[in-house]
Amino acid sequence: MIGLYLGCNSSSLKHIKKEFSTIHASASFPEWFNVQGELIFHKGNLDTHTQSDESNKQYICISGWFSYKNKLNDISSLFEDLCLNSEAALNNITGGVFVAIFSHNNECFIFNDPMGFSNHYYVKNLNGLHLAPTLTAFESSDVDLTVNSTLSSILEKRGHLFGSYTKYNEVNRMDPGSILYLNGESKPYTNLLAAEKIKPKKIVNRFRSIIELFPEKKRHLPISGGMDSRLMLASAQFTYGYCYGPKDSGDRPIAREFSRDFEEFAEFEFNNVPKNGDEHLVYEELCETPAHLIKPEFLASYRYASSINKKANVIFDGYLGDTLQRGVWLYLGGMLGEVYRFFPILYTLRKVDAHCIFKRRYKDLTSQEFELLFNDFTDKTSSLNLDDYAKVTYYEFLWGRGARFINNGALLINGQFGHIVPIFSDPVTFNTLIHEDFSKTIRFKTLVNIWAGVDAKYTKVKFENGYKISTPNIIKPKIALAWRLLAKYVPGFQNYGNA
Repeated sequence: MIGLYLGCNSSSLKHIKKEFSTIHASASFPEWFNVQGELIFHKGNLDTHTQSDESNKQYICISGWFSYKNKLNDISSLFEDLCLNSEAALNNITGGVFVAIFSHNNECFIFNDPMGFSNHYYVKNLNGLHLAPTLTAFESSDVDLTVNSTLSSILEKRGHLFGSYTKYNEVNRMDPGSILYLNGESKPYTNLLAAEKIKPKKIVNRFRSIIELFPEKKRHLPISGGMDSRLMLASAQFTYGYCYGPKDSGDRPIAREFSRDFEEFAEFEFNNVPKNGDEHLVYEELCETPAHLIKPEFLASYRYASSINKKANVIFDGYLGDTLQRGVWLYLGGMLGEVYRFFPILYTLRKVDAHCIFKRRYKDLTSQEFELLFNDFTDKTSSLNLDDYAKVTYYEFLWGRGARFINNGALLINGQFGHIVPIFSDPVTFNTLIHEDFSKTIRFKTLVNIWAGVDAKYTKVKFENGYKISTPNIIKPKIALAWRLLAKYVPGFQNYGNA
């Protein structure tokens, strides 16, 4: 599994190794670097992952991609600046999905990407620090683990945990944008809410600048009938693209309208891709979420898409874009939630607070379980200069359902096949949109502002939920409701999620 292993290794991940043996490579640390560990990365030039100076006992290795001073994978500059300025150099990291270890003289620390989407866990015990991208590496090691019954119950109910919790008392997940020392102490190196802010209509230009960091021939875009992937397509050129779902679903006929934007475009049935039969065994090693909650078709589809275009291993994803463009994490569920979605002005006229939103979204938790969740939310957001709507979105994005459940498909599973670029996780984009008024975002006003600078070719075609950008905002939720009913009850309207 892609990532960094300290105090343990990937030897126990037999099904992962079998699945990805042709596209993953491993490297050991230098003998003089007195840390037991292993680096797993996508096959390529190792020089882009490591730098060292044995004479001065200086070393860095990185798993994943990163942007440093807005340059892609400039490990030489990062290494030089870390050697000169130590932790202060990390302020120049401008994006990525990665984890790294750096050593200089007697100083050694680990750091990850600003959003923490490289998804690593750690244990500190008498034998030192243990780090891995999967809990399985600890479960099969000599690390003593005890299950927390409350957290294990939440995991089974929800499919994910939150904050830095895992089901084991001894194991924590690395915080977003953090430095982790070998003594187990941790601190943030970045403040996402201090990143640059731009006007929403400039988001498409921001996307272009990020996409164009990567060679065009390497770019791969899964496109659906939704607005997140289409916004990326409207921003820059892509060589390869694909769409999956039922043939006449809400996704494929819409995505097909943009097939000529790609040099190569493929579409296929989500439910009909060949499976190996061991997808659940891969999930058990790869994901914290119980394997039975993840459809085997996800791994099978990503495997198939990767086989079509093996050289295009930079995969752009609209991961969590709907939470920032449309405020979907404010949905309340149940009949009250449907009323609020149908009349989103209610989010302004009859505001709901964070406690109410979480209570309705996590209604299957016991009072003790919910208290643990909400206390963590309060701890992570109480000092933020955001209203409750923005705080809910911020928390779920970085610490909750986004980072701990939705990440399974777009980041963890697909990320084994190539470098994932979750473009809405760009710190500038995220900080811009998290500071929008979510009582207006939920009424589509932010969406319209973002798309104001987009070519009409991309705005005149309806989205999978039935409306266009030009549809009056007051009408959009009514059309969306009709489309949801069609997708649920009428054959041919389903997408991969409800096929």
